[in-house]
Amino acid sequence: MEIKGPRGLYTIRYDAVRKICYEVPVGLWTKEDYQIYHNDYVSMIGPLLNGKWAKIVDLRQYKTSDITEEINKHSKWMMSTGCNTLAFIVESAIVKMQMNNAGAGTFQQQAFTDEKEAYEWLKSKGF
Repeated sequence: MEIKGPRGLYTIRYDAVRKICYEVPVGLWTKEDYQIYHNDYVSMIGPLLNGKWAKIVDLRQYKTSDITEEINKHSKWMMSTGCNTLAFIVESAIVKMQMNNAGAGTFQQQAFTDEKEAYEWLKSKGF
């Protein structure tokens, strides 16, 4: 399944076999944009979820946005549906280091500069 967000702000693909969501957020987001994204997850991906699942987030085209409250709401929903593992793809070793040092503690998470490495890490986690 693939979902394309309005204004081209995101693409979400769900691999039901491996139970992995791969998403690519793009650009600068508003709170309303994030609410639409979250609603797409709840209404379209949510019914497909059954047990443990993981997410890869390719952040290379994303711009930092003031949406912390919305991200926290989405994170709680993710946890309630069985997601506990996140892989981030970032553009540089410096951002990778920052992401890995900033671990939220809620999820198992790791940042990578290579998509293949992200998938290999998720495979080592059972996905």
